[in-house]
Amino acid sequence: MQGSANDRIRRQNLSAVLGHVHSHGPATRFELAAATGLSRATVGMLAAELDKLGLIRESAGHKAVGPGRPVSHITASDDVAAMAVSIEANRIEACLLGLGQRTGPAAHRELDSVPTPEEASGIIASLLAELRAQAPDGFRLVGIGIGVPGQVGKERGIVGHAANLGWRDAPLGTLVAEATGLPTWVGNDATLGITAATTFGGGLGGDDVVYVYGGSSGIGGGVVTGGHLLNGATGYATELGHIPVAPLGHRCACGARGCLETEVQAVRLLRRAGLESHDARALELALADTRNTALHEEALRQMEWVALALRTLVNIFNPSQVLLGGFIGAMFASLSEEEIQTLTAESFTVSPTELRIQSAPMGSDLILAGAGELVFRDLLAAPDLF
Repeated sequence: MQGSANDRIRRQNLSAVLGHVHSHGPATRFELAAATGLSRATVGMLAAELDKLGLIRESAGHKAVGPGRPVSHITASDDVAAMAVSIEANRIEACLLGLGQRTGPAAHRELDSVPTPEEASGIIASLLAELRAQAPDGFRLVGIGIGVPGQVGKERGIVGHAANLGWRDAPLGTLVAEATGLPTWVGNDATLGITAATTFGGGLGGDDVVYVYGGSSGIGGGVVTGGHLLNGATGYATELGHIPVAPLGHRCACGARGCLETEVQAVRLLRRAGLESHDARALELALADTRNTALHEEALRQMEWVALALRTLVNIFNPSQVLLGGFIGAMFASLSEEEIQTLTAESFTVSPTELRIQSAPMGSDLILAGAGELVFRDLLAAPDLF
């Protein structure tokens, strides 16, 4: 029994050290001791074990400033990789992510029509072959993480409903695992986005955050309250794209009228920007060009609907931060300070000093980063079982 308890404590300490360098980047033994509450000697022993497992690297020591021994840095190994995938109605993109979120080779497919789950799994298998051909020798692929614009239940890999893909009860995880031979995890894209934003988003990491993401397949989001991500009874919580904002508005794919994602759509922005396909970077650049008044007016009109939805979310969850991602984040970034103040003054009762609203860091890479976390989650929790 004592041995079992010691194993659990050791595993927790391994997890603490590896988790810190994974989410915060390279650190010295002294920094890891301060961050984890462990002694430097214990950190040294744990680092040696993690190095033997191939999960970290410890750099050769560099001479410290002033007297003292050379200082080395412990870094998560990018030889251990996950395949991260983001599925949209018109595009599937993928990349290899090493521990520490170092991005490796990337690949994508533009789609002429919305894929079936079977077609999507075949495309992912094809993208995997491309990525493996580009990957360096010696890397270890431990699994595939996929973000989809739809409801993903607690049962692993089942997409319960993705309205804009036309999927219901799709066993995507099983299909991809069978097509690739790799363990596969599936999550809601926006939920993965907020996971990545609060883990890697430049120190954002708040305990109370609302995240709203706009992609070519619609709008999603996630809510962290009290440090916990809201999932709901069956894992379908925070379908923010279906917040009603216009009772007499357009009919939504879900069957209701006036959902947020019927009034706020990338396609209307693309049309005014003169873009034929949803290229996130090209749209961001177009929105930043103040000379296109028609595009700016459309962005401002859509942001009024977003502000209306945010008023509901802010009054329910009282977050300290609101993060806007995808094309919604790009629209927000294109607004002047005066326009932002007008929107927030009309929409929120919380003072600006109590609520911070900003575009999410890392742009569209957030979903891929979150998909990678699906794969790394078990590894980070129990490195010695890897």
